[in-house]
Amino acid sequence: MVSFTVTTADDEPAKIIEPGAPSPSERFRAMKKLPDNGILTGIIMMPVLPFIEDNEKIIFIIIWISILIQQIMLSIDTKSM
Repeated sequence: MVSFTVTTADDEPAKIIEPGAPSPSERFRAMKKLPDNGILTGIIMMPVLPFIEDNEKIIFIIIWISILIQQIMLSIDTKSM
């Protein structure tokens, strides 16, 4: 299993929070590709930075994206069976 640290779903604040790190959109793309090769993925939502990422909207978006990726992968998996 490969776990991805996701501190925000938005690429712009991520440039400031994690300079030099892969953007959230790049991480989500990787999360979508790895299961194609039999590798499970997950999200670690840390660190949660107070007043930047600790609001319900941002947390909901991160969770929603991860659920959508899982549903897409499950859909692809069942079609190939």
